[in-house]
Amino acid sequence: MNHAAAQDAAELGIERAGEHADRCSSDWVEEAAEALGWAATQHRGGAGFTIEQLRQLCSALPEPPDLRAWGAATRRATRLGYVIKTDGFALAASSNNSPKPLYTQGAWRC
Repeated sequence: MNHAAAQDAAELGIERAGEHADRCSSDWVEEAAEALGWAATQHRGGAGFTIEQLRQLCSALPEPPDLRAWGAATRRATRLGYVIKTDGFALAASSNNSPKPLYTQGAWRC
């Protein structure tokens, strides 16, 4: 598999996981994106954060059936300007210390 095919497979997995989460809990992706926007306003850990760090602040939200659904929520939150992807990366324990993008707070509305 080449890099383009791997990227396509990742995109499809995120999309399907988001759709599955929405079927299990109505509007889960939308609610999760809002929760990420709120969590970004609460983060006090320095200049940047990973989505995994924000997820810890979203405990009131039901767990999705597949953690890849957070990818769909993250994309929505980014599109809406709630979080802004930086050029930085940090290791994430939730992914066997693989590098994850760093984000900064955007403009979230209450």
